[in-house]
Amino acid sequence: MEKYPSLRGFTLVELLTVVAIIGVLSAILIPTIGSVRASARAAQGASNLRQMGVGMQAYAADHQGFLPRVTIKKSDWNKEHPDDQVGGDQMWTKLLRDYLPQQSGSKTGQENQIFVCPNAEYTKSNGELYESDKLSRTYTATETLFGIRVLSSGTKVRDSKTSRSLATIEDPSKTLLVLDGKQSGTTGGCASSTIWSQVQGDLNLENPDSSSYLDFRQPSDSINVLFVDGRVSRLGFQDLSTIEEKQWHGRL
Repeated sequence: MEKYPSLRGFTLVELLTVVAIIGVLSAILIPTIGSVRASARAAQGASNLRQMGVGMQAYAADHQGFLPRVTIKKSDWNKEHPDDQVGGDQMWTKLLRDYLPQQSGSKTGQENQIFVCPNAEYTKSNGELYESDKLSRTYTATETLFGIRVLSSGTKVRDSKTSRSLATIEDPSKTLLVLDGKQSGTTGGCASSTIWSQVQGDLNLENPDSSSYLDFRQPSDSINVLFVDGRVSRLGFQDLSTIEEKQWHGRL
């Protein structure tokens, strides 16, 4: 009669050893996978900014070299767009709709995710995260988009409702145009623009997590930045803290 070898099972020690090894590997791999995903989302956010840069240049080419206004008054918009009447002031993202298609409402992310960074984590008043298609925008413009308005006294001031000519921007390769913006309160968006006095407060902080206007949401507390020349860079908190005021508005 043929004999079969007896089957030997795992001992408790062997099973515990395998479980321990799996636990160690998980502890190593899970953070790595999370880091890879965050880096991929950061790359997508940078791609969004590049597309915005292309849209800005295309807009300027069609408007005598002028960039989109940061803020368009309701009356001006309705006069300029009789077939698209609105109930309130509009933002610069809306002027890019012919170059970066989006829906007519305020939540641009519902149709065009270019204005929503995948690494942005905006929270509702109840603490839950906003779905990406419920966000309006997660990028803020610098004062580089501000034009010049002349007051009755003859004084010239930077104005968010006035167009800016590309030709007036000093050193486009070093001038910041659009970057990652911090959530405004519990709304589904960030400020449409951030002025120098505001950003100074953020850059003087010791902890980037405490910032109010700039969102250091990319890996290693960094931020994606679109420059006027179309270049996109990821800058760390320390790197960004060295920028000068003229780089924030493109004027000497």
